[in-house]
Amino acid sequence: GPVLSAADYMFLGHHAATSLYMISARLCEAGHMSAMILMLTGEATAPIMNVLRIARTAANDEISAHSILGRGLLQMIYPYVEYLFALLYASFRIVIGPICAAHLTYDILLTKKGRKNVPVGLSIVWLTMVWGVLFGSIPWIKGALTILKAGLNVASGDSAISSIDPE
Repeated sequence: GPVLSAADYMFLGHHAATSLYMISARLCEAGHMSAMILMLTGEATAPIMNVLRIARTAANDEISAHSILGRGLLQMIYPYVEYLFALLYASFRIVIGPICAAHLTYDILLTKKGRKNVPVGLSIVWLTMVWGVLFGSIPWIKGALTILKAGLNVASGDSAISSIDPE
């Protein structure tokens, strides 16, 4: 059968945490705005990530050599899409996500309204999941930073098809 990697387990765990967060917010009738903000910060890079994965797969695929776009075009745009994705991913996971998580931490633990709307025990579970997802994304952040540090390298011809996914 299929063998799951550590990255696969982290990916699945992130989705389980997200589902638990949304379901519990619905059940306690509070936290829906925080769930939406977390979804925005977590999924804002998804469209460009999908383009990146399609371009990577197509550029490495023998069949794409005969497609309308052709391998050449896909290999040409891949470094730019990869760099854009790495820039957006790093921005959201290093800056925007932690700011939102810090605000959420303050709001539901340290304000009277937050403690009134969301039980403290549930707040701790939520915050453990939120910060866990952010810290769990460190391997992907490292991959994004490696891509950013390397730059485009298009002119030198060093734009090998790589991956942001951890090894």
